[in-house]
Amino acid sequence: MVALRIDPIEGGLLVGLPPEFDSVHIGQLTAPLREQVLNRDPRPGRVVLDLSPVQFIDTPGLALISRARRLGADLGIEVLVVAPTPAQRRLLGAMGLDPGAVHATVPAALAGSRPDGRRPDGRRADGRPDGRPDGRGPGPGSGTLLGGFRHSRGDRG
Repeated sequence: MVALRIDPIEGGLLVGLPPEFDSVHIGQLTAPLREQVLNRDPRPGRVVLDLSPVQFIDTPGLALISRARRLGADLGIEVLVVAPTPAQRRLLGAMGLDPGAVHATVPAALAGSRPDGRRPDGRRADGRPDGRPDGRGPGPGSGTLLGGFRHSRGDRG
């Protein structure tokens, strides 16, 4: 039997997903996610889905995350996703998940930082200084163009 780890956090619940979040186990997770988390009384204001334990996730697992976000929105619950691997992050994006709902860590999600590590006011969530004096991205001479992408060839035209 696969179980969800549910812990209280500031303003809501932290839900640790199991290592295998796939079509084989999804049936065991759908009802508990709905009943123990989204339909809980009192209703949480925020639910953070922790992907750090997840070693394998397939399309039904990703779809369940998407459904949980939609149901949460209908119920007035903010559903966030934390600690996806780069591959999981790409898959979530391909499925249309709002990038603003995906965070590197639980503290970043609780602080309301954006996926790029900045707070909603534009400051870095980790407190590290930026390369530019105005705090808006890489500094001069950083070698990055187009929001962090480098040209793959010598042409710049």
